[in-house]
Amino acid sequence: MLVNMHHLKNHSVVWMLTDTGNNLRYVDLTKIHAELGQLICQSLPGYHAITGCDCNPAFFRKGKLKPYKILKKVPEYQEAFKNFGKSELIENTDEQQNFFNIIYRFICNVYNAGNAIDVDAARLQMFIYSYTVSDVKEAFDRKKLRKFDASNLPPCKSELLQQFLRANYICTIWNNARLKTPTTYQPANNGWILENNKYHFKWFEGDQLPSYVSDSLKTQSAIAIDETLYLTYTGLNCCCVVLATEDFECVWLDVKTIKTVWLLGTIPLEYEKDVTVHGIKTLRFGMASNTFATGEENPYNKCYCEGSSCRSGIMPMNCKKGAPYVISMPHFLEADQELVNAVEGVHPNPEKHKTYVDVEPTTGFVLNAAFRVQLNGVARRLKEFR
Repeated sequence: MLVNMHHLKNHSVVWMLTDTGNNLRYVDLTKIHAELGQLICQSLPGYHAITGCDCNPAFFRKGKLKPYKILKKVPEYQEAFKNFGKSELIENTDEQQNFFNIIYRFICNVYNAGNAIDVDAARLQMFIYSYTVSDVKEAFDRKKLRKFDASNLPPCKSELLQQFLRANYICTIWNNARLKTPTTYQPANNGWILENNKYHFKWFEGDQLPSYVSDSLKTQSAIAIDETLYLTYTGLNCCCVVLATEDFECVWLDVKTIKTVWLLGTIPLEYEKDVTVHGIKTLRFGMASNTFATGEENPYNKCYCEGSSCRSGIMPMNCKKGAPYVISMPHFLEADQELVNAVEGVHPNPEKHKTYVDVEPTTGFVLNAAFRVQLNGVARRLKEFR
């Protein structure tokens, strides 16, 4: 409302009813507008949008008060935020870059790195300050590492640009809220991406890590997991998965060479395809189609079930001391057609019923996952009843 006050005619006075219960009161917006001044009021939407609102993430533990104090002290920042939402910042990339240069200096001040040339330099400066040792022989301080949270670093320039674009787009709506059609622009290419008819944040453009960092992380020790995991058959009623070496470590870099990833010890996941999760490229691993196959089709399952009573697609839970249950994929996905036909209302669909994980290949972080299994009770006919 404050940003649109100067559009009011006939010197109208505006009051706003706010709060609830015993705290319900009227606030004189006209007086607040006069006290703050038109420039501050016009800069507030841009300031609010970039420091965190319902449609844009906030900076970790930075809040609103400190950034606002910085905004009030520097007219250059006020002028920059005042221009948020204008068509020039959407259509003219040169103009966009000029204002972005001012905004990242504002963000550097928010993170107490006002002498840094940009946010990437501020990130490096803050990192060095936390970890620089006074002597090359000094031991690495693990306690300092445990207390340090990378979220305390400012966003990199590539990520901040997307934050800037989102804030600018949001202001095309807020600054023109008095109009019947506030904006004709679309969120796509303004900090969001459109996937499957839904908008998701576009976090950054370009490489996720600088090339010299990603190159230094690459190693020849990446292990093909399916060659280092094997099953041993014991005298127990269920199989045991063991590692080929006790110090086995999964190296996620160059992850496409890993043909099988093991989840929960006994469920194999196989690489299926590349997918994008909220703008980040990931690799999808799905449950292997023979996970619950018979021992003839999948030798790893021999110790769970052997003989003519076995059905492909269901696995007895022998580890649970004879519990009358079998496990399968939902709706008997990848199971014998005989099982699917035997139950009314069963409609297996890989898109709805398959287990998968989406793994970011550089860090190995799981960004999206769905674990889907079906527990089936076994009912057998008793001879005593006919």
